[in-house]
Order: sequence, then C-alpha cells, then structure tokens
Amino acid sequence: MNFQEFLEVKRIDTADLVSAVSRMCGLNNSDALLLAGSLAEGLGNKSSDIDLYVISSATTAHKERRATVVKGTTLDITIWSREAISAAISSLERWARQEQDPSCSESFDRETMHLFHRLKHCNVLLNRPIVEALQSRIDQRALARLKFACAWVWIKRLQVDLVGFRDERDWGSVLLCSHQLLCHTIDAMLAGHGYTNLGEKWRLKLLQRLDDDWKSQLPGLSYSCRASDFCLELFRLPHFPHSVTSVEYAHRSVAFSRRVCAWASWRLASGECVSNPFSKPIRNEEMSTNLLLPDLELDVICIFSQGRFQIRRLVPGAKALNVDAPVVNALCVHDERVLLGAAEERVIRYLIKLGDLGAAAIMDEEALKTLLD
Repeated sequence: MNFQEFLEVKRIDTADLVSAVSRMCGLNNSDALLLAGSLAEGLGNKSSDIDLYVISSATTAHKERRATVVKGTTLDITIWSREAISAAISSLERWARQEQDPSCSESFDRETMHLFHRLKHCNVLLNRPIVEALQSRIDQRALARLKFACAWVWIKRLQVDLVGFRDERDWGSVLLCSHQLLCHTIDAMLAGHGYTNLGEKWRLKLLQRLDDDWKSQLPGLSYSCRASDFCLELFRLPHFPHSVTSVEYAHRSVAFSRRVCAWASWRLASGECVSNPFSKPIRNEEMSTNLLLPDLELDVICIFSQGRFQIRRLVPGAKALNVDAPVVNALCVHDERVLLGAAEERVIRYLIKLGDLGAAAIMDEEALKTLLD
C-alpha cells in the first residue's frame, strides 16, 4: 500500500497532516515536511504509522522526536535541522569519494543512515525545493555501498564466531549464528541490487522485488527460483541441534554468503553497466570428474576490493589470495557440494599447487591430503 491509497482508506488529507505538524512543531516558511518510511516506498499497510520528517531552519533542532494522532492514525515526527542534515551529507560525500575497503563505513550511526535513505526516497508535503536540493547531494550508489559495508562488518564477525562455536561443539549457537549471518547476507545482496532500506522487517518484501534472474548473476550455479522463496528455504533450521546437521547448515549459509558478497562488492565497485564476470559453466555427464571437494573453512571470505577479487581466512596473519572471476566461480561451484566439471577441477588443482597461498589456506588440511593421495 502506498501513501495515497493509505490516505484514502483512512480518509485523511495531506492538509490534515501539515496542520497537525504545524500545531505541534510551529512550522514556518523556511521549514520542509516530508513523508518517509514504508508508506513512501509502497511497503506499508492500513495499520502503518505515518513517518514524517521536519527539516527545520532552526539550528537548535537536531533529531528531536515527537508524536501525535490524526483520525486514529499515529504520526511519528522526527525533527532535524537543515544544518545537521547538510553536515551529515557532506560526510557521506567525503566517504563516497574515497577508494576504500568494503568494510569501511566510517562513523555513520544507524539513525543517520536511515535519514539518508528516507530523504532520498520520500514524498514531499511542504517546501519541495529545500528537499530536492538535499536529495541531489545524496548518491544512491554511495548509500548502497554504505549498507553493504555495514552488513560486511557483521558477516565477518559472525563467520569468526561460527568457528568458535563449532570448536566448542555448541551446536545450538552454530545454528542461531548461521541464521543471523543469513540476515546480514540478505542486506548485502539487497545493497548490491540498489535497495538501501535498512528495515529488517522489510527484507522479504524487498527480496520479492528482485528479478527472476537474480541468482544467475552470482558466482557458482544458477537456479530458476524467486529470491524470496530461496531465502525462506535457506532459513529453515534443522529440527534439533546436532554435530552433523548444525555444521552442514553453517557451511550452506556461509557458502551462500560468500557468493553474495563476492558479487555485491564487485557490483557496487564496478557499476551496473559492466558485464557480469561470472560466466556459468556448461555442465553435462561427460564433463563430470566425480570429484567432490571438501567445504571451504567457515572463516574464508571472498570480496572484491581495490580492483581485484580476494580470498582469505579471517585469522591473524592470513594472506589474501588475489584471484580472477573464473576462480571465484569455480570455488563457489565447489562450495555448493556438487561434482565438479573439468574446468572447475583444473582451477582447484591450481590452487592446491599454490600451497600455503592457495587451497591449503582455505581448506581443511586433512581433507586436502586425501585429495592429493
């Protein structure tokens, strides 16, 4: 439900909203009023609150929160000074101009990131020129990179936590940690598609907006299913924590996260106009080698940074292995626990020959010995 549909159902006029906010906040000709949140983005329903932002000309107004009720509907009002908003946008502009590590998100708090997104995706109710002048300074791609950076920080932390829980044989925590990892992975994937809404409750609705070819863009294998259906299935936990089922679920979650982060970091760094580097392998029985490699370690990451793909473990002193897209593609095929084709096998064998800088750095040592025998 969008804003106009909501107003019709509730029999509220925009003039009612402006009048209510003006009475509470004392709007003047230099202030702006905008509608943000779920109703502005077509995500709301008839039970939604109305999220309003006042951009005040007063320098003393800074992130004040107020609320009132109009015809039975709650108005959540956030007041920001134009000066504070302008300063926050200047910080975003400086951040966007830097060539940075994907995990660098500077010191933007979540409320400021919400402000950026809501200001960029809003309905203006009063003083459009003021809002549009601020909107023009907010780069949508920078917002997506910022959302990815925040998700990436959590993904790395959770992969390290998974190793610790596994080593302690804490199978219940392995499952819950994997679940949380998937939540942040979805945020990373949505960021790669340009969706910058930070609301956790809207993840599924935003997944439903992705094109049907969403998975063909990722490294590894391609399947014909909706993103929302795939992720809901991936969220299905084993019935009971167990050494086998918990670890398998963790590897499946981390493998999907690696695919998403490799693609999203590349997409956000390269832009939409660059062709996808992850060509899909042709698979048939003749190409099959009957070679099923072990899982990558739970703390192995794959990211596009400084113009190249990097694979490494999240352990002190670990060196990054710079690889090209076909290697990432092959590793992601292997990571899905399928029989490799001849091309993928050659890539994995190449990594094995690199020793400490290759497969030995990202695969279990005992499993590798078995492969080499």
